[in-house]
Amino acid sequence: MAFVFASAKAVPVFASGQSGDSSKSAKKQASNILVIDRDVPQTRVGFEPVVNHEAMVVNLSDKTVTVDIESPIPRGLYVEKKFFPAFGNDSLLSLPMHFPEKVAVSDYKILERPIIDRKNGETVFRWKNVAIPPKQAAIAQYDNYMGPRSQFYTGEGLRILGLDIRNSHKASVIDGGKAVVFEIYYDFENRGHEEVKSVLMDLILPDKIFGEEGKEPVNLFDVTDAVASPEIKIMRGMLGDGFGKPAEGTIFTFAVDAIKPGKSVGFWIKVIGKKMAGEGSSYPLLSFQGQTDGSPVWPPTQVKSNKQLNITRYSYRYANLILPDKRLFRFDPSGVRVEEAAVDGNEKQK
Repeated sequence: MAFVFASAKAVPVFASGQSGDSSKSAKKQASNILVIDRDVPQTRVGFEPVVNHEAMVVNLSDKTVTVDIESPIPRGLYVEKKFFPAFGNDSLLSLPMHFPEKVAVSDYKILERPIIDRKNGETVFRWKNVAIPPKQAAIAQYDNYMGPRSQFYTGEGLRILGLDIRNSHKASVIDGGKAVVFEIYYDFENRGHEEVKSVLMDLILPDKIFGEEGKEPVNLFDVTDAVASPEIKIMRGMLGDGFGKPAEGTIFTFAVDAIKPGKSVGFWIKVIGKKMAGEGSSYPLLSFQGQTDGSPVWPPTQVKSNKQLNITRYSYRYANLILPDKRLFRFDPSGVRVEEAAVDGNEKQK
């Protein structure tokens, strides 16, 4: 069964070391190859950043092509832990591949563990002598450590896929200290060169925190009212907080089809509740999804052959991140205050 995919434009290039001769004879000799690089920044246990890098190498020619596929790892980012690096079927995502043009792929092969070449402080994943039949594809995919999570934070909030996500927080007490008011304002500005599509963000403001098993949850406040910008959906649910603890709270969902370069969109939320705890922390947690074309966040995959290749390249990014907010709310006997959060994973829970 053929798989047919469609999308935007691609940029043709010639394989490294091969001639760029555009004559008719050179074109007849070259094998047409489409290389798609997809980078998916994610977070795992402890909000540790991991990138899922997929390279799909499609043979568009009429003859089988044998290639070496190489993926260089940025210096210092080859880290071995329990769940990464992971390769092949152990790293597949339930995300359909986004193609740059209409392409019929009759079948594909998922490549498993590569040769891991580590020399002079450099690391390269290599899949050697990969035979790709006509109109078929090979998929080289893996999970790898992406570096500290501070890479997503700025002084005013977060930066993801070229979006500056700036926020401000306010907290106050009313009714003689018996009730608390939380306000958060968000502004999304696209400072990149490509539009960011299918933006979806969920934000939870925790009010009940679950700690160690067998211990009673900490009830910080009881919600009496929750309001937000008209486009925001509001629901009650259980996710987690910025410390990685299970938490119940009010969940706010923001979704927009696209944010074009240079454009901004924003929203606000407000929660009022009866103060229940003398001390503790309500640490907002957000999940973010979005997609954009353009330069990858990871080094592009290299495809090499002793035959001439006419390579067309296309790359895009799809973020799927769960991150603590830039700021949290601290409860103490005098009330509640806004506090800057550390972004290196060293926050202390109170």
